[in-house]
Amino acid sequence: TIDLNSNEIHSNEHEKFLIPFIKNGFDQSNIFYSIFSQFEDENYILALKDREQDSEPVIIYLPRLNLKFKLEGRKIISENFKDYRLSLNQHINTLLGVPQYLLIEPDIQCNDSIKFNRKIIIPYHPIKKEKAFFSSMIQFDSDKVGKPAYFSYEIDENLKCLNSETTAGSLYLALLYFKTATLDKDLLLEMNGYETCAEILKTCWQNCQYSDTEFNIILKFFENTCPDLEKPWSNYAGEEEEIFKNATHGSNVHHRNTRAIFLRLIYLLLSSYQADFLIKADNRIDKRCRLSLEEEKNYYRLVIGNYIHLGYCSKQKIIF
Repeated sequence: TIDLNSNEIHSNEHEKFLIPFIKNGFDQSNIFYSIFSQFEDENYILALKDREQDSEPVIIYLPRLNLKFKLEGRKIISENFKDYRLSLNQHINTLLGVPQYLLIEPDIQCNDSIKFNRKIIIPYHPIKKEKAFFSSMIQFDSDKVGKPAYFSYEIDENLKCLNSETTAGSLYLALLYFKTATLDKDLLLEMNGYETCAEILKTCWQNCQYSDTEFNIILKFFENTCPDLEKPWSNYAGEEEEIFKNATHGSNVHHRNTRAIFLRLIYLLLSSYQADFLIKADNRIDKRCRLSLEEEKNYYRLVIGNYIHLGYCSKQKIIF
């Protein structure tokens, strides 16, 4: 609702008034502006206040990413991650080539010796085609947002790793390290980008077919650009050779670190197909690699029955 007399906009959905989150409508010296405008396009950031006469927001909402933060004094509390707040220090000694991320830290006061870890939130955007061959910086295509809209990772500084709760999140993190990799070790993980990527990929093995989102993230390792974030498997039928030929005949010269990553990805895909085939139910025995439990029981009965019939086995009660 727009009030022409007061020149204010009221959001009926949030029951609050809007503060334009743009260069001319928001204090650019405000730390809120500098942090959020680097993370998300300012056209998709809502700053909300309680009353018309207020000048300070009480909520920062990012509708495309479905992230919401509540302002309490000098603290910016996350409503998506319980007991976490926005970290005023947005620097991390890893992922140096990634342009957009948000760091949040625990908002817990306790005397326990348990140390709660920070988290990093990275939006799920397509990666733009590389322009500078020797650049380790990537650029996101912020016009497109995937599903999920972002991935979050726990930063474990003791174990020197970033942990994801999903396979898709781990694959995306490995992709970011791969795309920004150099031979220099970062200060947090004490590995270079290729080593970090390889270690993360070791955690991505699964005994079933990868989802469309997971498969499309894997494809981005082989392609310079991939605009479709959730393209279904069926769309790639018949294009397998074209998709993966970049692993051996790509336009860029690949060194052994890159080839090792490609081999790891091919191994993951082959393993998921193989495992999926082995456990897949099929009534036709000739198309399977192992018998069902009932078929095994019938087979044992048949074999033992033959032995008894031939006199090689004494009569005993056998329970299956």
